Amino acid sequence: MRVLARTPGPDPAVEWIQGDLATGRGITEAVSSTEVIVHAATFSPAARRGTIRPADLVRSPPEVDIGGTRQLLGAAGQAGVAHFLYVSIVGVRHARVPYSRLKAAAEDLVRQSGVPHSIVPSTQFYWLLDRMLGKMARLPAWPLPTKLPMQPADEGDFAAYVAGCVADGPGGDRPPFGGPDIISFGEVAGQYQAARGLRRRILPVPLPGAAARAAGDLTCPEGRRGTTTWAEWLSRHPAPSRMRGAAAPESFRAPSADPGCPHQDHLAAPARSHTRSPRTAKVEWCSWHHHTVSWLCSGGCGGSVQ
Repeated sequence: MRVLARTPGPDPAVEWIQGDLATGRGITEAVSSTEVIVHAATFSPAARRGTIRPADLVRSPPEVDIGGTRQLLGAAGQAGVAHFLYVSIVGVRHARVPYSRLKAAAEDLVRQSGVPHSIVPSTQFYWLLDRMLGKMARLPAWPLPTKLPMQPADEGDFAAYVAGCVADGPGGDRPPFGGPDIISFGEVAGQYQAARGLRRRILPVPLPGAAARAAGDLTCPEGRRGTTTWAEWLSRHPAPSRMRGAAAPESFRAPSADPGCPHQDHLAAPARSHTRSPRTAKVEWCSWHHHTVSWLCSGGCGGSVQ
């Protein structure tokens, strides 16, 4: 069980490799003698902040998503890795937002690499919506594109799906994953306020067609679906007491976030399958992005999730 991270975490059962995908440091050591890699690293300043700034619509840093993916694929090819699983985002092929374009380009790098692979996209995670709406909590009114359809998902449900994809072996472009319900952004905000004890006016903002196309598809009605609803997730993750009913919270981590993961640069490189038994998979979550997960996979990943 091996993880590459800028800051090693506290779990003694994990072989932590200190490194950085943006610079390439630690990649060779992390990939050595592995059979399966789950590449879940990414860097989105907007997701890290929980807010979108004008600069995010112009440029997104490519060092991790492009440079790091390219270096990781090169090391995987040299090491003879049997399965390279890349975690991606639903809709990036049609999006025009710079960060989404980077994810689409990274997908192409994986497809063209010659390394046996799977590409597993998901819709937005609930915890990212929780962070974003939490940032708005102190505002008296929320201007939102209320009619925008969404299909957010639970990170744990997605983890189980990824575990199954790892167990199945290389599968190329795998079916996308989303939550159980397709709901509007207005419904998302309304359920959030009800769960958090907030009463804020929601102001519908028309979303021009060009803006909707730039954002890309946020749903996958024909894909695989999780079982945890947004309302259920909110009930399981109550807001900090200082937030209820009034002030916005400080930026807080995703539930189950690994406190040793302050950056979005985790790489999971499992040990060879014959070295451990029984075969299990364990999931840890990095705290920043809606598609940033760190898979710690041991014993060949038989598909069960602890």
